[in-house]
Order: sequence, then C-alpha cells, then structure tokens
Amino acid sequence: MAAAAGQRRWTPWAILAHDVAVAALVMWATLVVRYHFEGKPLPLDMAVKATLAFAAISAGVFLLSRQHLGLWRFTALNDLARIFRAVVVSVLLLLPVLFVINRAEDFPRSAPFVVIVMATLALSLGRGIA
Repeated sequence: MAAAAGQRRWTPWAILAHDVAVAALVMWATLVVRYHFEGKPLPLDMAVKATLAFAAISAGVFLLSRQHLGLWRFTALNDLARIFRAVVVSVLLLLPVLFVINRAEDFPRSAPFVVIVMATLALSLGRGIA
C-alpha cells in the first residue's frame, strides 16, 4: 500500500518531466529539420539556446497550467485544449526571450508554427495511447 502511495506522489512529476522532454525534443527536431531543408548548416549555438529556453519556459507553463495532474487514461478534449493552450503560451513567451538573448538571430520564423502543431500532437499522442 505504501508503494502505491509513493508511486502516485511521483507520477505528476514524471508526467511533467515527460512533457518538458517532449517539448524540448520537438523544438530541437523542428530546428534541425528546418535547417536541413534550407540547405544551411544548423547554428548549433542558436539551436541549443532555443531548445533550453523552450524547455525551461515549457516547464513553468506546464506546471502553472496543471496539465501534469491529469490522468492519462481519462484524457478528454478539455485536456487536449489545455495542452494546446500551454504550448501556444510557451511559444509566445519563447520569442521575447530569444529576442533578449540574441535578437532571435538565425531562429527560423516558421519554427513557432511548426512547434505549436508538432508539440501539441506529440503531447496528445501519449495521452491518447494511454
């Protein structure tokens, strides 16, 4: 019984860690693929800064939106809407942060739109499978 209580206590933090890792992976993959199709070398410094900044911002937004407290096996449309809103807010907060860091130099202007779609799908996929 104590193991089950301990497991429930760690579950929300594991969900938050999963969501932040997925968001960071989506940002990284978006930048890599975007530069691959452009035919230019990936500016590694920009990609690392953008990915780390997005992960940090996403962690805060996901925590504040309390999406880590939902039960995956009972995911409903309102949970998916909460994920979409959290991703949009994270992307909108990322842009001024990147502007402060390095004036968003080399950051593809199409990346926010791709990240919104892909991160929402990726975060929803796990919940839909469960």
